[in-house]
Amino acid sequence: MENLLPFVYGILTCIGIAGIIYGVIKVREIENDTDITMADLDDLQSKHNILEREFEAKLDTLSNAIVGVDEKLDRIYKEAGDSIGERFEELENELEELTK
Repeated sequence: MENLLPFVYGILTCIGIAGIIYGVIKVREIENDTDITMADLDDLQSKHNILEREFEAKLDTLSNAIVGVDEKLDRIYKEAGDSIGERFEELENELEELTK
């Protein structure tokens, strides 16, 4: 009995030390996985920023093109209106000459 009690304490101590060592190893693995995940996140964030800048640049280009097309359409409509107005005046003048 005298030898059994220290033996059981020795076994329990070994199991406790093994548990602590296992815990430390798992904590290190989690820390390494966290570092890898953070590095991946940083890479993805920089890629996102690059894509966002490219998107904004393309959006600005498209917006400028739309403004240019709008200005051209306004000019065409104005020119068409002026041309139709002139033609109506010519027709009125011709009609007045015919009615005289």
